[in-house]
Amino acid sequence: MGNRKSGLTFAWILEFIKMKNSLLLLIAVAIALSSCREKNKVDVVPPLLNLVTIDGDDSTSVTLTAGENITIRVEMTDNMGLNELQFNIHPAENGHTHSADGHGGGEERLNSGVWFDDGRADVNGTSAVHEFQLTVPDDIAGNWHLSVNLLDEVGEKAIERIVLIKVENDNLPSLNVTTIPALGADGNLTLVEGSELTVNGEAMDPDGLEYLYVFVVNSSGNAEDTTEILLIDNPTGQIFNGVGFDNFPEGEFRLIVEASDTLNFVRKWDALIYVTE
Repeated sequence: MGNRKSGLTFAWILEFIKMKNSLLLLIAVAIALSSCREKNKVDVVPPLLNLVTIDGDDSTSVTLTAGENITIRVEMTDNMGLNELQFNIHPAENGHTHSADGHGGGEERLNSGVWFDDGRADVNGTSAVHEFQLTVPDDIAGNWHLSVNLLDEVGEKAIERIVLIKVENDNLPSLNVTTIPALGADGNLTLVEGSELTVNGEAMDPDGLEYLYVFVVNSSGNAEDTTEILLIDNPTGQIFNGVGFDNFPEGEFRLIVEASDTLNFVRKWDALIYVTE
């Protein structure tokens, strides 16, 4: 009897130890899951673009000169850890908009020349400052958007920051253009279907003009009618009068005057044409 009781007691002790170990394992798993849930709650907080400046200017619209060197400076923070900073520069000429912090977009004037740029940088810690050094192309003028994006270590994304960059360039040909009927306050034209349009103006460049075109394109960008202005011996100035377009159908068009100098610097002038019934 004594041995049997001892055997039962020993078996009960082993069973108790197993139950205790299982309970401890369950507690450990519960703590780990709780910790993961808590971390996930913290990590859903997006990083912040605290400040974006171009040459120290934090405005949502800056004016630059073609050919100049610029510094884009970004100050950023995150509650857990930063990961990647990104930027891109793209044309702002097609009327597109941004749902972002800063400039909203909506520019519709055509640019002269091409400028695309982008870059990235690895960042870490809960706060950081980074600078990008760029050179504005020397053959452009018009409007561009600077877009800045930021990711933290779990992929959360900051609110995009947009800055409008206006580029001025005195090295391009200059264009002075008037129309009959006259341009509206917004720089565009509204015509009635079947009406006529007359374009007058002058192109100038101290290096001499290489070509000069006046043309109309449809909403798809295809040329509807083109007039080439005759240039003799690459003049530094050329007047054009009475360039006419007629029988406009209903729709949206764009009037473009384009001039190039002998150094291949090109300037575009444009106005939207809205034709109604």
